Amino acid sequence: MVEKMTEEKGAAPRLDYGNWRRVWPAPIKPLEDELLSSWLVRLSEAHGLTFSNFCRAVWPKKGVRLLDLEVLPKAEVLNTLTEKTGTPMARVEATTLIEYDGRLFIASSARNVQWVLRYGRNRNGEEPQCSLQYCPECLKEDEAPYFRRQWRLALVVICPRHRLQLRDCCHMCGQAVRIIRSLVNDAEGRLLGTITTCWNCRVDLRALPENPRVSAPPAELEYQRVLLESLREGWVEIRGDGPVFSYLYFDVLYHVLVLLLRPESKGRRSIQQQAFERYGLSSSELALPEKPQSWNFMRLRVDDRRKLLSLASQLLADWPNEFLAFCRANNFGYTEVGRFNKTLPYWFHRVVYEQLGRGRYCYTKQELDSIIDYLQRKNGHAPTRQEVLPYLSDGLRDIRFGAWGPTRTIGKKRECPYCQKITIYRKAGFVPTNGKPRFKCAQCQRSYTPNSTQVAHTKEERSTAFQLYVEGHRISDIARRLSVSRTAVRNWIKAEAHQTPGSESVLLSLMRIEIERECPYCQQVTIHGKAGFVAGSDKPRFKCKQCQRSYTPNRSRVVRTKEERSTAFGLYVEGHRVSDIARRLEVSETAVRGWIKAHQASELQSV
Repeated sequence: MVEKMTEEKGAAPRLDYGNWRRVWPAPIKPLEDELLSSWLVRLSEAHGLTFSNFCRAVWPKKGVRLLDLEVLPKAEVLNTLTEKTGTPMARVEATTLIEYDGRLFIASSARNVQWVLRYGRNRNGEEPQCSLQYCPECLKEDEAPYFRRQWRLALVVICPRHRLQLRDCCHMCGQAVRIIRSLVNDAEGRLLGTITTCWNCRVDLRALPENPRVSAPPAELEYQRVLLESLREGWVEIRGDGPVFSYLYFDVLYHVLVLLLRPESKGRRSIQQQAFERYGLSSSELALPEKPQSWNFMRLRVDDRRKLLSLASQLLADWPNEFLAFCRANNFGYTEVGRFNKTLPYWFHRVVYEQLGRGRYCYTKQELDSIIDYLQRKNGHAPTRQEVLPYLSDGLRDIRFGAWGPTRTIGKKRECPYCQKITIYRKAGFVPTNGKPRFKCAQCQRSYTPNSTQVAHTKEERSTAFQLYVEGHRISDIARRLSVSRTAVRNWIKAEAHQTPGSESVLLSLMRIEIERECPYCQQVTIHGKAGFVAGSDKPRFKCKQCQRSYTPNRSRVVRTKEERSTAFGLYVEGHRVSDIARRLEVSETAVRGWIKAHQASELQSV
């Protein structure tokens, strides 16, 4: 007998007769390689309930319908399914993806798990993300249709049995597959739909016409079978390294896909563009995301994922000959190939680092000048870039030419304006005023700005600043008048005072302005430290090093009279609120409470 749902106003749905029975009325068992969400949908259909109503009835306070139970399942959910369906715990756990943890991915959280299609919506909120795939022929052949676990994996794009590309959306409306919304109730409360019904247009996903069916090429089908076999066995045979754990191979495969998803940046052709040109694939055929992110592969449609996996399989085929030939032909070194992953598996890192990580030869200025002189004598004019490049090696192609010839920028080297040497430079931030980049020379360790437009102040300006300070002007007024910073004015005054005899008083006053101040509490002139600002007025506060008390210089504090304090206490006794009293006397509520407490304490002492 199927238990019916009863709902009370303001209460969560529950099963009739309580939920304390040992086994449910329809305790169907999970099928081979069935997904947990697919099993729950079939259980809810067997009890005549929608997926949401079934989960609220069994787990009213757990929000199970909103969780991704396949990645990180809850023990309470698995225990309930074991008890109410009579299924062994090992068989219940086999419906989740925890078997792939350590073989395919390492799950630390349910979000952004490698190789697992994500539930939910895209960040723009326009359409649901394709989080589940299916083979229409497999669903049609099943006596009781169900969704497989491997259809939740992003690397599974082909059905090995029927040699067809999987589907990730409805063939009629194009919406993503969401089996948890396939069951609905009509106006009379009757259950409509099955697990193969589209949640949007209500058509049967198994009724796929012949036109949208995509047959997989033999090479892609064979690679898909290799991936599934490696995932099932737990190891992969690598040439030169022997068998390695499957997780190490899939980690490298995912790293290669991340490289293929990174677009061109900063004027340099990317690995994506070079691979597309080498293997005859156009970027216009793929709908790739613009912003490079590590989990973009799981957001792609199944057709785009199939093409990228085919491209990655060709790069990793005949390892490592094909991959090294591709990198050397396009001048990709270890920096471009391995910089996006700091924990590359050893079998991949060893080959890439040894073969592509060797330093390039850096020619000297004399060698470059000799090439230019030779070409100028030979051709009778200053050489162009195309004329110089044949005389350089393949790794020395990044040269910019000015009006007189090649500039001193060669790859990641730059001529230092201080030591006049062409050395490797490092980035050293930006100029705060104009945002221009600064670099640090590796030879002399000095920082500089290329093509700097620094304004040089004259000696007259420095003398003027010193003279104005001696006349009694403040440093802030002098800085505003000369359009410079106060720090520059202070440094100029110090320098002029050291050079001018009899300026000891100027230096002493300058030191007091900088580091000394009279404390209003202990009345001593000591070194002060900054202690923030006064809330609401932005006045600076300082802390005395002697008495450790904070104060505000030139504080304009309003002194309240005794009559105002007595008035506040009288209004409080009459029943007025503290906020009304504070608003009436134009003081803070804290001050009113302090006055009231002080008045009450004085009355108790008088009694």
